Amino acid sequence: MDGRQIRGVAFRDLSVGWSWVRSKQKVNLASGLHTINIRRNKPGLKIDQVMLTLNTENIPQPARSLTPSIEPPQGYGQAWPMHELDNPHYRLPNGLDPADVNQDGLLDFVTNYETKGQVRIAIHPGLNEVRQLWSGVDISEETKVSGNAESVAFGDFDGDGQPDVVVAMGSEQDDKVGGLFVLWCPPPDKVADSRSWKENGLI
Repeated sequence: MDGRQIRGVAFRDLSVGWSWVRSKQKVNLASGLHTINIRRNKPGLKIDQVMLTLNTENIPQPARSLTPSIEPPQGYGQAWPMHELDNPHYRLPNGLDPADVNQDGLLDFVTNYETKGQVRIAIHPGLNEVRQLWSGVDISEETKVSGNAESVAFGDFDGDGQPDVVVAMGSEQDDKVGGLFVLWCPPPDKVADSRSWKENGLI
């Protein structure tokens, strides 16, 4: 049937099994679920319309849903309630980094306050009180770290298994030279004591 023409209309790539059905005004090519309708104005005149239609009678109905029903997670689309954890009323907190400084299995957080250079650790109080205010310690009180603490991060710099704190100092207002300080982490039972955090000047 490939390449067969009806009054100048060519049908190509038709699969095996197509059959012709003729009537007074139209000729149909039928194969399974497909029908090509060819309409004429009058018998013997040129074809003025060719249509491909789909017979849906024998098509199996698809499943109700092709994808499993997925329920949105609880609270989806809702605002998250905010719980204040630490607020020493310092100006311009400008960084946040997590680590378990007291080795109780819970994450504590260090924050730098850019304006005056305070570096403060908020200590996780335990799961039962996690939505309450956390205790905090200003670990820069007994150090030379002051003014424009641009960024902080935890890292074990001396290999003792304790997360030390590196502080990037700098200024956006003047020509003072910036640099890095490391505040050395004391043993886990001493981390809440600001005097136990030491530094050795710029690195």
